[in-house]
This record gives sequence, C-alpha cells and structure tokens, in this order.
Amino acid sequence: MNNTDTGSTDVQAQETSTHATPGPYRAPPLAPEKVDPAERIERSEEEWQALLSPQQYYVVRQKGTERAFTGEHNDFKAEGTYHCVACGNPLFDSAAKYDSGTGWPSFWAPIQEGRVHTEADNSLGMARTEVLCARCGAHLGHVFGDGPPPTGLRYCMNSIALNFSPAAAEARGTTTGQGENCVAQDGKLIFDFQGQDEAARWVRVNDGVMGGLSQSEMRFTAEGTALFEGTLSLENNGGFASVRTIPDDFALGGYTGLAVRVKGDGRRYMLRLRTDRYLDGPAYESGFDTVPDTWVTVRVPFRDFVPTFRGRRLRNMPAIDGADVRQIGFMLADKQAGPFRLEIDWIKAYEDVS
Repeated sequence: MNNTDTGSTDVQAQETSTHATPGPYRAPPLAPEKVDPAERIERSEEEWQALLSPQQYYVVRQKGTERAFTGEHNDFKAEGTYHCVACGNPLFDSAAKYDSGTGWPSFWAPIQEGRVHTEADNSLGMARTEVLCARCGAHLGHVFGDGPPPTGLRYCMNSIALNFSPAAAEARGTTTGQGENCVAQDGKLIFDFQGQDEAARWVRVNDGVMGGLSQSEMRFTAEGTALFEGTLSLENNGGFASVRTIPDDFALGGYTGLAVRVKGDGRRYMLRLRTDRYLDGPAYESGFDTVPDTWVTVRVPFRDFVPTFRGRRLRNMPAIDGADVRQIGFMLADKQAGPFRLEIDWIKAYEDVS
C-alpha cells in the first residue's frame, strides 16, 4: 500500500474468488490489559476462509489492498480503539490516528509495543514494510517513513482489517443514559420531535431511486423521539436507506457543528448535510457508530463533514459553512443487509466556548 496504491487490486474484484459467507466477521475486541502482547493464535487457512468474508480473507490472509477512500475507517473520527478484525488484538488508539490524505486510515504509532509485527515486502516491484497483527498474522497494511511527529511514521492500514471499539462514554465526552452534556443543553435546538408538524419536514430517499430494494421510514414515537428504521437490501445494486429534511434555512451561521442524541443498534450511520448550492448534487457527511440500545450524544464539527457524491469523496471543495446548511439527514450504507433501527431524541447546533 502506498499513496497511489500502484499495482494493488480492488477488493470488490475478488468477491467471487473465495467462499461465500453471510457477512463480515468481527472478532470480539480485547482490552489491552486482557491479552498478552506475546500471545499467539494459529488457525489453518481453511479455518480462516470459513470464518472471514471473501473481502476480509483476500486482504488479511492473501495480503490484498482495498481501494483508497472506500474504507469505513478512513474518515472516521470517534475516540476508541482499533482492533484486529480477525482475532480482536488491540492495535491502534484513535489518539494516534490522523488524516494522511492517502485514502486509508493512518496512525503514527501502534497502541503498544509488540501488538504489530513488520516484515520486508518486495512485491509489486517495490521495497515496502508490511504490517501484520502480531497475534494472528493478519495482513493489516504497510508502514512508511513520511508520518507526523513524534514518530515520523505512517501506519497505512486497510479499514477491512480493523474493528473499532468506542471508548467509554465518559471518556470520550458523549452522554449515555438519560443525561445530556453541557454543549447539548446550551446549543440551539433544531429538532426535538415533539410535534407532528416536524414529521412533515422529513422525507425518505432510499436506493429505489437507483433500482434498489431497501425500505425505510421516519416515524414519531409516543415518547417524543423520531425512529429511522427499515431494512437494508444489497440487491439490484442497492445498499442505502436515508431520510432528510425538506430544504429550509436553519440559520446555523456562527455555530461550530451539530450534536445529535441517538440510540442505535450497533451499526454505523452517517449524518449528512446539503447546502443551498448542492441540494441535488454533492452532500457533506460524517459517520458515527452507535452502541446497541444505549443513548449517546454525538458531536460533529462542521469542519469534519466530508464532501461526497454517490459514495465518492470529492476533492477541491470548500468545507461546509453552517450558514449554508439547508438539509439535514441520516443515512445507512454499511453494506450489511438486514433490519436497522436508529432512534433520535434531538438535533442541536452547538458553539464552542473558549
């Protein structure tokens, strides 16, 4: 893996080359204090092939590379720990993650000495240093000497080889249970889903516009929350379900970002914004993980929203300004077929106070 990914192979092109597994495997994440860095596990290739999805097996066992800017962890910014997807070994802390601009999640150091192993890689006609999980030998990516201080290293990893475990809510500044953090209390309320007039401001946009079969709805509950739920289908080139507001001027100029209080199902959703200039074109999005059946507050600064169009990141576009926001929405596009459920308590704008 390198900045241009010269000679690498598209993960999607390998889907028919191995076995068929219902979905990606994610080994239970292990806390650093619960697993000895010297511990090793061994499995036969037949066992790995039966355990992992075709895409995972291609990358972590056959040393493949996923396409740049397609991995779920590339622009992911939550606080927590990245584990080996095959064995759960803790590999990287989010505090060491940075935006390298290469299209792959990058870190300047592993979480602990001995968690990863490196080997010389002379494939593809170039000299590189391969990074592997020290516990199970899974291929993770490569390390380069062009990273930031304090190490000067860039651990360039495949998202598909990683499993993210969010930090404890109190450690990452989110709110669990029934409380709210101070930013949420002081922010500008945009939606609290208390009146039926708010329901008329939301519309659903699923992959049926492209021939897909996903289904979703946005309904209001008796408890005063909104429920975005349905079934995600991967058939007919589908794979996404979404809801968004009708165009409106939310008057968010001067605010730092958005805060949402949600209770999900453990899946990763996207908060999406559209501006008056791009109502039917590019959108700005930021992904967030949910904890099953647990209320959490997610804060996303406007500067962290990434411009995209039909699943591809756009370059040379300005960062979104809160004053330009005209639509707010939620999307699920995690390539996992099946039912989903995201409950939303409120949406607010917040302003950092120095």
